[in-house]
Amino acid sequence: MPWFGSCTTHVQYGLATILHAIDWSPQPNVKLEDMNMMETFGAICPKVEPLVAIAKPRLSPQICK
Repeated sequence: MPWFGSCTTHVQYGLATILHAIDWSPQPNVKLEDMNMMETFGAICPKVEPLVAIAKPRLSPQICK
């Protein structure tokens, strides 16, 4: 599968672009010290308590168009 390497690169680039363009912060009533980062055992290691974050655009709207 010679195209497989190219596909994973494109997915990683798209995800990195989205994560870079957004400023992530916890909910206003949650302190970073109080966030539960424990994972359960499984194939994908899901969090015991889901992480909830507030997303705000970090880049100007002209760049994101």
